[in-house]
Amino acid sequence: MALGITAVLYALVSLAAVRAVPVDMLSQSSRPLALVWEVATGRPAAFMAWIAVAAALNGVLAQIVMASRVLFGLGKRTAFLAVFHRAHPRFGTPVLATVLIGTTVIISALALPVAKLAEITSMALLLVFAIVNTTLIALKYRQPVAPFRVPAIVPWFGMLASLAAFGATIGVSQ
Repeated sequence: MALGITAVLYALVSLAAVRAVPVDMLSQSSRPLALVWEVATGRPAAFMAWIAVAAALNGVLAQIVMASRVLFGLGKRTAFLAVFHRAHPRFGTPVLATVLIGTTVIISALALPVAKLAEITSMALLLVFAIVNTTLIALKYRQPVAPFRVPAIVPWFGMLASLAAFGATIGVSQ
């Protein structure tokens, strides 16, 4: 449902944008939503920079939480990562994994240009999605009666789509 709602919202925003500003102007703008705001209201869109920063920070925090939880889970199943399968006794958070991922994110943010950082993040997420779907396929073969119910085509489609997007991202970046 979340994907469906998000898709509808994106479609509505796109429709509103192309109705407010000609497509050729939008395609050449480095900040198309700000352009739509400025054309539609006649006022500057400086506040949108704050929205972009808040959205980026939210994304970064989500990445840190997701990556540290993945590392925590891998620590349960992989001997050389076992050190990451420890949680804070009171809060239940994977402290060492979070510190490692957070430090990596901070160093990367300071050392890399934003465009390169976004590219690396996108590629890493696509690989994680491919791995998760591959794991679901393997679990279905090992345990046909699994504690989750997903049609077999779903993880296959997810894996193939993630790998295709990863390949396309590599092609674009070169």
